[in-house]
Amino acid sequence: MKKHSPSLKNFKPLILKNNLDFYQDTNIISFFSGVGRYFRVSNMLAKESVKSRMESQDGISFSEFSYQIFQAFDFYHLFSQENCAVQVQNFKLIILSFIFNYFFFLFLKKKKRLVEVINGEI
Repeated sequence: MKKHSPSLKNFKPLILKNNLDFYQDTNIISFFSGVGRYFRVSNMLAKESVKSRMESQDGISFSEFSYQIFQAFDFYHLFSQENCAVQVQNFKLIILSFIFNYFFFLFLKKKKRLVEVINGEI
């Protein structure tokens, strides 16, 4: 049986994009009437991040609430125009990605070791 191992040559280089490049000529009214119509407020309100902000003392601003529409459009644009498959938006996601990649690497190298780490045996 042939062993498969990951190769760095299969990964494309990291590319940083500024979303201002594709928003700078966008009219906000046109954006919300064109893109916003695909989003349901009930679905947006159901998100845990929105619920927790609404229940907090400060509440949630419209800009925070509508940010999820911009996030979705960012990825839509990157996927359809730049052939992007993964989007990282903030430092927390980068850290989670490093953690995931660490465990994935352990899994590839020593499957038993990964189980030990997850079970807290080491």
